[in-house]
Amino acid sequence: MTLGFPTNLAGQNWTQWESGNSSFEIQSLFVDDVSGVLYMGGVGNGVYRVSEWTGSEWNELGSDLPGQVFKMVRFENELCISSGLYVMRWNGSEWDIIAESTNPITDIEVYAGELYASTYNGVLEKWNGLIWQPANPTWYFSTPKGLKMYDNELYVAGSFISEFGSNIIRWNGLEWLGLDSGIEELYLPEFGSVMVEFAVYNDELYVSSNFREYDENPDNYIARWDGTNWHPVGGGLDYVSSGMVEFNDGLYVVGGFEHAGGVMVPGIAKWDGTQWCNLGSTFNGGFSAIAVYNNQLIIGGSFTAIDGNAINRIAKWAGEDYVAECGTLSSIKDVVEPNTAELTIHPNPTTATTTLTWQSQTHGNYQLLMYDVHGRAVVQQSGTATTGKNTQTIDMGAFAKGIYFGRLLVGEEVRGFKVVRE
Repeated sequence: MTLGFPTNLAGQNWTQWESGNSSFEIQSLFVDDVSGVLYMGGVGNGVYRVSEWTGSEWNELGSDLPGQVFKMVRFENELCISSGLYVMRWNGSEWDIIAESTNPITDIEVYAGELYASTYNGVLEKWNGLIWQPANPTWYFSTPKGLKMYDNELYVAGSFISEFGSNIIRWNGLEWLGLDSGIEELYLPEFGSVMVEFAVYNDELYVSSNFREYDENPDNYIARWDGTNWHPVGGGLDYVSSGMVEFNDGLYVVGGFEHAGGVMVPGIAKWDGTQWCNLGSTFNGGFSAIAVYNNQLIIGGSFTAIDGNAINRIAKWAGEDYVAECGTLSSIKDVVEPNTAELTIHPNPTTATTTLTWQSQTHGNYQLLMYDVHGRAVVQQSGTATTGKNTQTIDMGAFAKGIYFGRLLVGEEVRGFKVVRE
């Protein structure tokens, strides 16, 4: 891991954006590039709402929406949203329902003049302004969760197996295509934990979801696609992102993670194309929405203070080029040399205990981390490794059946593994 130093040591990095927001927790932000309007979706007292920024105050659009607003897009000069079981559009005075599903709408996206919508029950449809039509590829188990237009193609990510690839495929307007080897187990079919976020940065497509670095996967929780191949992102994250946006030559990422590329971060990090950076702030609440509006980086959430300063639920970045610390963790394949990378897990699968055995060339501390398919830490152990052979036994007898993902950190070496509990 390489470390950087702060480029600006003075000033408050985050300030209140305009008048702030005290009425509800912000869950999504959307900037309409055509009209220049900023929209926010959120919840307060159990009521879901959307508001627009008029330039001087927030104006609420209608009231009491049917569910959380995950996504907002512009389609045919109107604001369209996904809210619970519905796709809705704002006609200037009220919300019109244009689609209803028996399962929650997972995402909406505009492609080639049509509005695409995906749902938990594996349906992918498109709306041409008059009628909905099926747009389903041939897939066998399907939970599409994320849609993104990139390089004149529509990308669909989720938990599915298809004749074109697993978990992520693309539509060019004529046919469905795969993406190299796809992403293995982009996430497992635990519907409540499924998340997918997309962003385009430096002309590459970034995808964040519940995958880990093993087999064909290039990194943890985030990977980048150059149109032909997958690549790692500096060691990745330790949990999935809930929002990504390009700003001032960097990719800014928010979510429930604590580390990015080995750097400690409080749920927000900057990727500059080669390394991850900490922005040097602490928050008293969560945040999951990020956007760029009028050349300003904006975040929204439930926080009411940043670095001890009263900032109410929506803030703008004022730190210019400031970063507190930067670094990268190369992928497991890059960091660990073959002669030092010996790591075995036996028995695997297991019904009770399993033992990790590895070789270490030096004497030093190690840390063992294991996560379930939801990204929750189930094992956190540390100790001292001796030169030569080392072992660590893990009792998995009380664990639920399923796949568990682990990382063994010995000095700056990182070794990934997977254990199946039968």
